[in-house]
Amino acid sequence: MDENVVTHPLPLFGFGPYRGHAGVREWWAAMEASGAQYDFVVREVREIEPDRVAVLGELHSSTGMLLGPWALLVRIRDGLIIESHSYLSDEDTLERLGLLGDSTD
Repeated sequence: MDENVVTHPLPLFGFGPYRGHAGVREWWAAMEASGAQYDFVVREVREIEPDRVAVLGELHSSTGMLLGPWALLVRIRDGLIIESHSYLSDEDTLERLGLLGDSTD
């Protein structure tokens, strides 16, 4: 991650955005302190633009129960993550919102 990264994680452990390496450490500490555990199952990784990638999948409880769809949109510069947004949303909704590229394709 870039030293000035801005991340917008799922609001499971507080609300972002978290900024910089210190912000990411704060977010990870909040996750660990909560004791909650989730599994993210990746179904697809898709290049949206040369500097943007979508990771699409599902969020599961630690017991394996499906909680819902999940997506992570990442912007990259010089091989480092400079911004990320996590969503509890399905691919169709993200496409309609224009977050996965041109919604008219």
